[in-house]
Amino acid sequence: MSRFEEISTEALRSWYGDAAVFTYSLTDQHGPEVSEHLNDEARNLIASICIFVRERGMNTGLTPEVFNKQADHFHSLLNRISAEQLDDFEHGILGNTRMKKDPLITMTANQTNSPGSVQQLGVGSTQTVNVGYQSLVSAIDSIVGSEEYNSLAPGARAEFHAIADFIKAEAGKTPPDEGRLKRLGSKLLAFTEELAMKAASSTLAAVLTKLFVG
Repeated sequence: MSRFEEISTEALRSWYGDAAVFTYSLTDQHGPEVSEHLNDEARNLIASICIFVRERGMNTGLTPEVFNKQADHFHSLLNRISAEQLDDFEHGILGNTRMKKDPLITMTANQTNSPGSVQQLGVGSTQTVNVGYQSLVSAIDSIVGSEEYNSLAPGARAEFHAIADFIKAEAGKTPPDEGRLKRLGSKLLAFTEELAMKAASSTLAAVLTKLFVG
C-alpha cells in the first residue's frame, strides 16, 4: 500500500501541475472562480482512484478492518495534497515558482465575404462588440454533434470540451470579457485546425470573424 500511495500522490501532483497551467493559460485567472472547476476535477480523480483501491482491497490479504483503515488514510492523504495544490494555484504558485502561461498559438483566420475581399481575425486586437455570443455557443454545440468531432480520439474530445466549457462559462457572464472570449475562441480555432477539422475550423472562423472583426 505504501508504494501505491507513493505512485498515486506523485501522479496527483503531476496532474495538478498540468491542469493548473492549462487552466491559467486559458483563463488568465487563478482565483476562486476558476479554481472551483479545477477542484471539481480533482475530486472526481480522487474518487476514481479510491474506488479502484477499495475494489481491489480484497486481494491484499489484509483483514477488512485493517484495509479500511489504510484506505481511509489514503483518501485523506489525497484530499490533503489536493487542498495544498489548490491553495498554491489560487496564489498563483506552481511548485516553488510563480505560474507562467503556456504561449497561446496566435492564429489568423481568413474568411472571404465577397470576391477580392478578405477579413482577418487576429488575437491581439480590441474592438467593441455589440452583438451577443449565442452564435459562438451554437457553433460549438453544432461541432460537438458532428461526425467530424465524434471521430476524434477521446483525449482530443476532452481537450476540445475543456476549451469549449471555458468559452460557454465566459459567454454566460454579465458582461462577458470580450478579450478573453476572443482569445479562447482563437485557441479553439487553432485546436480544430491542428486536428484538420475542416468543417469545424470553417464554422468557427466565420463566427469569430463576425463577432470580433465584421
